[in-house]
Amino acid sequence: MGRDGWTGDYDDPQTNLLPWMAYREGPDKDARWYDTPNAKEFDRLMKAAEKETDSEKRFNLFKQAESTLLDDMPIIPQFQSIDTILIKPDVTGVVKASLGHIYFQYADVKTD
Repeated sequence: MGRDGWTGDYDDPQTNLLPWMAYREGPDKDARWYDTPNAKEFDRLMKAAEKETDSEKRFNLFKQAESTLLDDMPIIPQFQSIDTILIKPDVTGVVKASLGHIYFQYADVKTD
């Protein structure tokens, strides 16, 4: 048993599902989930989603892949982390990007 964390680096389901592909090359291949029919089906669905250009069909393929992954449960999602940010009302221009990064380059403090 171990604990790992993953933060998506782009706004797409693929970023969170890709590390679980059983037959994927690369250093972040952690699942070691190979010898089940579901692992092969998961990889097939992921490859199909990667090639799909229709966004609705693509997201449906990701949804099926996620369901296939959770049927075998090679991972057990425990929690979803969140960020809480307190900003004084007189501070403006702080930008929180969709992936959670916070940018202060345009921040300003109102002074009266």
